[in-house]
Amino acid sequence: MVALHTKDVDHSRAPMNLEELLASRIARMGKPTLELFVMSHCPYAVQAEEKLIPILKKFGDAIDFNLQFIAQEKEAPSTQDITPFISLRGYPEVAEDIRQLLIAQEYPGRYLDYILCRGKKLDKSWEACAQKLGIDVAKIQALFD
Repeated sequence: MVALHTKDVDHSRAPMNLEELLASRIARMGKPTLELFVMSHCPYAVQAEEKLIPILKKFGDAIDFNLQFIAQEKEAPSTQDITPFISLRGYPEVAEDIRQLLIAQEYPGRYLDYILCRGKKLDKSWEACAQKLGIDVAKIQALFD
């Protein structure tokens, strides 16, 4: 396994940017997996997504991209709880995490555009970004409920 990454650790050459690194890995090993761990309302996550998504779009299906959400399962959820999960920024963040997962499942071709739109409007309603991209708001809400 170490031999596969030796070229990536060659300190005798200039460092690669992410696009160069991905192109190198695709050429040597085939389709790489890229995972990003985020909280949907985290400003640093939004910045990372804004930088990463154009690169993902450029490479298309040549990269297996997985967006993972950071949350915690409540130790003892009550029947009064809306969700058994908690996140740093509370229920609105958990709700957006769930919506993004649903949109990824139901509208994979519009998912990355939704993330970019939503990142610019986290203080607004999610429906505006969904409608703008042709995502059925009622369908996502029904699945969410």
